Amino acid sequence: MEDKHEFLLSKFPISESEEIRIHRHDILKDSYEELGQRSAEKLKKFQLSVHFRGEEGEGEGLGREWFQVVSQAIVEEQALLFSPVGDCYQPNPSSASCPGHLSYFKFVGRLAAKAIIDSQKLDIRFTRSFYKHILGREVTYMDMEPEVSKSLVWLLENKVEESMGLSFSIDDHSDGRKEMAIHDLIPGGRDVPVTEENKHDYVNHVADYRLTGSIKPQIDAFLDGFYELISKDLISIFDVKELELLMSGPPDVDVEELQKVARCEHTYCILKWFWDAVNGFCKEDKVRLLKFMTGSSKISNTGILITEGGEWNQLPTAYTCSGTIVLPHYQSREQLEEKLLLAIREGCEGFGFV
Repeated sequence: MEDKHEFLLSKFPISESEEIRIHRHDILKDSYEELGQRSAEKLKKFQLSVHFRGEEGEGEGLGREWFQVVSQAIVEEQALLFSPVGDCYQPNPSSASCPGHLSYFKFVGRLAAKAIIDSQKLDIRFTRSFYKHILGREVTYMDMEPEVSKSLVWLLENKVEESMGLSFSIDDHSDGRKEMAIHDLIPGGRDVPVTEENKHDYVNHVADYRLTGSIKPQIDAFLDGFYELISKDLISIFDVKELELLMSGPPDVDVEELQKVARCEHTYCILKWFWDAVNGFCKEDKVRLLKFMTGSSKISNTGILITEGGEWNQLPTAYTCSGTIVLPHYQSREQLEEKLLLAIREGCEGFGFV
């Protein structure tokens, strides 16, 4: 990833700085206006030098603080721009109730791209599907957060009964209305029942609407701002995990907290090797492990389950919906660590890893 990052930065040689002046108490509006006043070409060529009005201080530390604080401001509930999905964010489908909301999404796109160009980090994380939109990758139901997708996974794994009363429609209030409305996923969808034969189509339509269709204007506005600074071709050299690290850096994983919420069904020796290995992981690998087990970069109160299964020459497997990791009976700590790192760095992604 470092080589890719260096290649990207080589496209933006920056030799001068551009001062922006921000009121801390009105940071979102001021930042929106300051970036909006500057052309994309200027934002590409000049590093931002941030000054908070009425405060002493200067230097790169203020720039880092500004990126962190303004990124927190864009996801505050009263801003109406983004909605939380687990520990991540994606555009709020009801943002249309905020005047000029699309111009703010364009601003956020510029902000995210400028953070990359200036080697700064945002203090928020977007959903996997949103990162895929930035990269121009296909989005599927496999990209939904486990907390949101459990009902869809259950539907795929169980037989559809007529008594469920499912149709190709969903309740929706994405246009900002307080009352729910019925949205047809296909023409006349409320009159088309979900059956065992078409349930995969139903799941795909639900995911497409939730992750793309209901927020497409917001996504497009964000991408307009982002691609003004960093082209789609250039950013697409990264994968989803790399883009998340590039924009937000690795989150912290407290291994002691993880141990507190862990339920263990394995031999003492294997468990000791497991925790010894995890304690020695770098920050990035701790995050990879947590996402491998739970699909999230934050520790959930529901905890994790460490259980046994498989032969010593197999990789660990994980089931994110239940927060379960299955460890084979390895013959040494070194072997466990090698297999675990291979699984979390190169393993398949989804609801189960097999």
